[in-house]
Amino acid sequence: MDVDKIKQLKHIGLRYFATDAEKRVAEETGHTKFPHLRPDSVYVIAIGTNWEPGCWQHVIDMVSHTNESDVCCWFDEIPDNMATIPYSNLNPMRDAACLYAHSLGFEWVMLIENDALPEPDMLLRLLKWNMPVIVPYIEDKVIGQSIAAPVYERGIGLQPVQWSALTCVLIWCKVLNCFPDCSPFHDVVTESRFFNKLIHFGHRVYQDTDTNMKIAKRPCYAGGLSSLNKLWKFWEQTDKSRRREPDRRPIDPNSPNQIGDIYLPSRVLVEEQ
Repeated sequence: MDVDKIKQLKHIGLRYFATDAEKRVAEETGHTKFPHLRPDSVYVIAIGTNWEPGCWQHVIDMVSHTNESDVCCWFDEIPDNMATIPYSNLNPMRDAACLYAHSLGFEWVMLIENDALPEPDMLLRLLKWNMPVIVPYIEDKVIGQSIAAPVYERGIGLQPVQWSALTCVLIWCKVLNCFPDCSPFHDVVTESRFFNKLIHFGHRVYQDTDTNMKIAKRPCYAGGLSSLNKLWKFWEQTDKSRRREPDRRPIDPNSPNQIGDIYLPSRVLVEEQ
């Protein structure tokens, strides 16, 4: 823009970005949403530390790949306080994750479970849609369909859903402003209850059917057990599992994303004091 045109402007603002990728995102989305200090920045937060074998590295590889693509991405874990019956503390943990992401100023928060097996580029694929709430295509191999409603075939692009498994969900942090204390999971019992709350505030949830995410095991719901005795045994088994040492063993022994190699100049490992 030449000097004469600049002089004619009634308002001039200057914005600086940490990377060229952030500048590109700001230019592409500036006409549809408010600007952000770190465009597309994501706080990936694992709900718990009860990792299924290989899942920790899958998530860390995704976070690493996202950062290598010049998108600011942090990773953290919300530990279970072990003070309640297994699974009963999941929603307060999810709410805590949302509050952390919002308070730290991230544009997005991704909640991911300990049995998720994302591909390295999954987060980038979800971000490209620029939708307030989006989930990947999570398929139950036993029944051969996605764990969502309605059920779509894979590979037909972006589709609206009434609910989906909460194994992985990407939320634009502005959405959290609808809920007191940024706590959308308060009083949520089932997945559909969470998505119904979003719909109440006018937020449609979309599934990226082009992005498939594998899971290490089938979903298991305590409410599906036929008797109190079976339910108690299920809780006992689950409680032993969640109290074991977290399984952060790498799938690939040569992977740089291992606990012993995590101390790199660009990374800070935050440990519980």
